[in-house]
Amino acid sequence: MRQIQNFKETSKKVEITMTGWDGTGYNGEGKKMNIWTNDRMPEAVFVCKWMPEYQEYCVLKVDFDNKHEKTGLPQVDFFNSFPADMMNK
Repeated sequence: MRQIQNFKETSKKVEITMTGWDGTGYNGEGKKMNIWTNDRMPEAVFVCKWMPEYQEYCVLKVDFDNKHEKTGLPQVDFFNSFPADMMNK
């Protein structure tokens, strides 16, 4: 699995909505993404998305307490970003 600094990709999935953050999910549409973890924040759940317009991987924290009003899916908040060469595959 992939890794960026302390963030590690898992094979587990979570369904979230981007709520427009990445240009999708404005109406709460969901997408299933791999869960990323960080040993320094063991209770937190993250997803990672390549953002071509910034040429960076963005790590987004899943906010299970902040659900989309129409679909009830958890929303994400920006957490950190990394240039492409920091991704270990």
